[in-house]
Amino acid sequence: MKIEHFKRAISMILCLCLLFLLPLETRAQSSSPSRQEYRAAESSGPKAMGAGEKTIENTAGKHSKLWIYLLAGAAVVGITVAIVLLTKKKKAASGSIQVNSTPAGARIFLDGADTGKTANATLTGIAAGSHALKLVLAEYNDYQQTVNVQSGQTAQVAADLVPLDTAPGSIEVNSTPTGARIFLDGADTGQTSNATLTGIAPGSHALKLVLADYNDYQQTVNVQPAQTIQITAAMVPLTATTGSIQVNSTPTGASITLDGVATGKTTNATLTLLTPGSRAVLLVLNGYRDFSQTVTVVAGQTTTVSASLVATGVLEPEMVRLPGGTFMMGSDSAESDPIERPIHQVTVSAFWIGKYEVTQAEFVSVMNMNPSLHRDNDRNPIEQVDWNTAQTYIQQLNAATGKSYRLPTEAEWEYACRAGTTGDRYGDVNSVAWYLGNAGDQERPVGQKVPNAFGLFDMLGNVSEWCSDWFGMYSAAAQTNPRGPATGDRKIIRGGSWYMEARMVRASDRYAPGPSLPPTSWGDDLGFRVVRN
Repeated sequence: MKIEHFKRAISMILCLCLLFLLPLETRAQSSSPSRQEYRAAESSGPKAMGAGEKTIENTAGKHSKLWIYLLAGAAVVGITVAIVLLTKKKKAASGSIQVNSTPAGARIFLDGADTGKTANATLTGIAAGSHALKLVLAEYNDYQQTVNVQSGQTAQVAADLVPLDTAPGSIEVNSTPTGARIFLDGADTGQTSNATLTGIAPGSHALKLVLADYNDYQQTVNVQPAQTIQITAAMVPLTATTGSIQVNSTPTGASITLDGVATGKTTNATLTLLTPGSRAVLLVLNGYRDFSQTVTVVAGQTTTVSASLVATGVLEPEMVRLPGGTFMMGSDSAESDPIERPIHQVTVSAFWIGKYEVTQAEFVSVMNMNPSLHRDNDRNPIEQVDWNTAQTYIQQLNAATGKSYRLPTEAEWEYACRAGTTGDRYGDVNSVAWYLGNAGDQERPVGQKVPNAFGLFDMLGNVSEWCSDWFGMYSAAAQTNPRGPATGDRKIIRGGSWYMEARMVRASDRYAPGPSLPPTSWGDDLGFRVVRN
């Protein structure tokens, strides 16, 4: 840009010189002697001639000096104009930066150089373009910002300086292998290793890395103000710290429970990624005695369990394992009765419950007799059994199987029936239950209606079901595994039957006409289902 300015200046100088030279030559011509005058001087003699020459010489000298003065003046004018143009150009290509900080007094650096000024101050004469600004103040973090300066304008910078002891820090998280999910203080950061977590408050933080097929990595990290802490985690494969159990049985198909928790697997199967130590294995298969064994899991090894299941010789009810949980027991709906109130919180532990009501075939296999009125299908639920007869069946079933069947408590029954729902029923009454409006005046084979969310059939309708509890009024207090009063004269029945109207076929109904029945009562719409711990 400066070369162009000088070129322009030189061009102006040349132009000015030409402008001055043209009038100069014109004047020179007008002041020179004519031929006639020159000849007249020749004819007058040498003296006259000499005098004429001197006159000419004097005139030419004067003209030469004048030309020099004019040329010098033009040069001065041209240079002055060039300087003015350069100055204007320089001023037009610069701007200013107004630098303010809280607190004030920070040393101002621009493009790495100390400006010698402190905030609050204005930096002037700054070339247009991008500049790196830094503020430095003792006991505060350095403040850095890129500032874009516009020609003839003032850029504003307002910096809130952060004290060193409260400035956020960073954690650089690396792992081998990479790709581990990063959690900080229990929260998912949304990042995976390798990554840097920024804006972390100074202090102690809990870091956890989670990667499939590897043990979780955990470390407490102490973050320092304005510093980056580096973490390098060597992830340990689960196979190096866990063991396995190969579970086989004859016959196969037994459900596998480990340490009291259903695994969701059946024999033959391998349980993997198990913590080393002593583990309790339980195999359950309908029609066979339970098989239990305690084994020791060793890291990096597979322990084998082989079970020869022993047939019970009786038909056992098909069971479904329910997880423990908490629910609100009772109802204040328009269809409810006063004995269903107050609604109260109840917590129950995990248990097994019959998928269906006990069938006539299952009852006969244990008791060798059938008290039912409706015997047209051995898949019909057992009926015409009182509470005492149900207890006799359970005792003999336990003796044959070596298991611990029992009647459900009233709380377990309602928890199982609701299956997470809160209304009067777990579905449309015609879809889920046989009752007075659709049963055709008798019970029906089990499992024909829609099950609830736990996979249990006929919890509502078909036949009413005995519970283990004596009848008692509810309390508003929260309870855990309640079992009802210690004594009484009536036992709880639940669920309604094919003989009852829809209002009595509800999850919370307690048979208000009784309420409930003496343990010696029976009817062709009264049966039961069993549970196991």
